[in-house]
Amino acid sequence: MSVAAQDISGIKDEFSKGQETLLDYDAEDSNLYGDESKQGVAEKEEIMELTDDEEAIKAYLETNEPLPTRLLDKIVRVWWTMEPFKSTGFVLEGFPRTVEEARYLQDSGLFPDAAIILQASENDVIGRLLPPKLDIWRAKRNKRLAKKARNKAKGQAKREAAMAKRREVLIKERDERRAVRM
Repeated sequence: MSVAAQDISGIKDEFSKGQETLLDYDAEDSNLYGDESKQGVAEKEEIMELTDDEEAIKAYLETNEPLPTRLLDKIVRVWWTMEPFKSTGFVLEGFPRTVEEARYLQDSGLFPDAAIILQASENDVIGRLLPPKLDIWRAKRNKRLAKKARNKAKGQAKREAAMAKRREVLIKERDERRAVRM
């Protein structure tokens, strides 16, 4: 047996021993603590502590507190200079909100190619968007109602034809019975 083959077999043995040890440990652990330990682990995962950066972002989103400069450097500067964001661009919705954030962009030399400020009242938006949508809805509704009316007329015509045919059969049978009596 070569040296490499001995090394591989030794590694396999150690690996299998390690697996057995882990399985034994897991079995003991589950027996010792039962279901309560599993619930405790789940609760610990849910109560996970937030880092300072995550706390700052949470405060920014919830209470509009300004982001610290070090955090802006971690986020905005990286996006501004890394590919694919550098060549394709990205949207910073709601940023900068404050004068300090705008000054940060200026001091850092991060100048956007374009800035779009959209401000419209609800009535303006409804006035612009609702009529075309209503026209489309009316066209679909009219088409649906026309199809329903055609189907109804077609069904009525079939019923009338069936009734006329049955009436002819009944009249013919009545006439035959009268002819037999006479």
